[in-house]
Amino acid sequence: MLHKCFLLLLCILVVVTIVIMYRGHMLALNIEEQYEPREEVSFKPKFVKKKTNLMSSTARQFHGMYPCQVGTPCPSYSAGFLTSRDQLLSNPVTEFHMKRKNTNMETASYFAMGGRGKYDVWRTVDALDFAVEHLSMYERMLHSQRMRRKDGLESDSPIGDAVYAIFLERLRLYEQRLRHKCAGDTNQKKKALGYGKRTVGVMPYYAAGAGSGHTRSESKALYLNITIRSIRCHFAAIAVSCLHPLDRQYLTRGQGLPHIDHVLWIDPEKDLIVNKPPFLGISTVRAVQQQWMNISSPWTGKYDFFYYTEADQVLHLRAHHRDKLFQPLLPSLEKNKQTKLGVLTPHRLNAVPRSDDYLELQEAFLNPDATDLRSTRFNIQNVHYKPKNDPYYANMFEDSIRKGGWVRRELNGYGSKRLTRVDDDLNSGSCCYLRKGETEYPYQQRGKSGGVRLDDIISGEFGETEARPSPVELLAIGDHGFGILAALCCHICARRGRLGRHCDNYCQPA
Repeated sequence: MLHKCFLLLLCILVVVTIVIMYRGHMLALNIEEQYEPREEVSFKPKFVKKKTNLMSSTARQFHGMYPCQVGTPCPSYSAGFLTSRDQLLSNPVTEFHMKRKNTNMETASYFAMGGRGKYDVWRTVDALDFAVEHLSMYERMLHSQRMRRKDGLESDSPIGDAVYAIFLERLRLYEQRLRHKCAGDTNQKKKALGYGKRTVGVMPYYAAGAGSGHTRSESKALYLNITIRSIRCHFAAIAVSCLHPLDRQYLTRGQGLPHIDHVLWIDPEKDLIVNKPPFLGISTVRAVQQQWMNISSPWTGKYDFFYYTEADQVLHLRAHHRDKLFQPLLPSLEKNKQTKLGVLTPHRLNAVPRSDDYLELQEAFLNPDATDLRSTRFNIQNVHYKPKNDPYYANMFEDSIRKGGWVRRELNGYGSKRLTRVDDDLNSGSCCYLRKGETEYPYQQRGKSGGVRLDDIISGEFGETEARPSPVELLAIGDHGFGILAALCCHICARRGRLGRHCDNYCQPA
């Protein structure tokens, strides 16, 4: 009897063991299947060939920085800079600086960078690691102010109105894309900002008064929104300064604006020795210094870094390289090592108009019989309207400058350049300013502005045995982006399986 019970228990134990082993094996299979590397889903634009990883690999690597001191041929000015609280407070804005006759908006940047050699000024080797897209340059090339009559009223140019309307549509699309990308005004992305959580982005804003530049009020409001939203992607807080009461009212009311954390009011009666708009830039730097010197200010203990820009510049940087940008701004951890305080300036890339941006205008206005198209698309109801009598017609459609085709020259010139698109997260492509083996930009060999040409002009020696046309290309970020002129010998190194004729092989760390 005992023998039979022992055999029964042994059989049960064997069955249980087999079941446990089988379930354990299946669990292991499930775990392996769950964590087995899957084939990556590519979100790159269609023009990126899947056969090569060169575009993505060059974007993943941080290619370093190079010195760009004030007073040298290096174009350190970019209407923007990233710096630390310690650096900014080490150079206080005094009353002397607030009344200099040659003060302009550029003064703020040059003042913060100091005199030649006072601070270490840096730039990234790869422009796409830290750059700004200068939007208002596009509008300047359209001559938008000439679309108005001299008395300030709207012009009687339907073509001018159509050009400006298309431009505004592009700006609204740009803002919409950034709102989606940067989680609107929520704090969803702030947890992953690193040093960006302690950074405040600041910009002066002047739109209500006279002499507000070459841009119109509608586009200027959109520039501000786009600039704010681009900063929200990477830095925690936004401050906007102003000196005109109507601008202050607009900013504080907030209607149609992204969230603004701080409105810095520059009181013309108290804060300005010379009450002129060109002093708004340097006054903004002074206002930030005052916030940090005030112990009871909400800025104290909250922000350690300061990003200055103008309210028409889209910030572009790679999120996975963001913390590396702060390294020149941090104090040295090495004992007995005295280093200068650092400032980092972005590459300034100008948005430019291209002929492809306005192809629908040719169909609507070069064909005198396109009455229905002009009516439905551009709301021109006058059936007797003749496009050739439009005061903006020559500017837009005449190929000869002698006949007034100033805008057409820009459209055709930039429209003929090769355009390279990269995804708007900058996960592909590079824009390299140094060649392999270089530690600084060789201005003596390449020239101060070599490579920046509207036309195919021979551009000097580039280390080659023969003279070649200027290697200017255009860059566009995302399918919504404008064409951007890559400045100062920037070779767009977006690889497509093989290197382009003027594309450098490497981004080389400084």
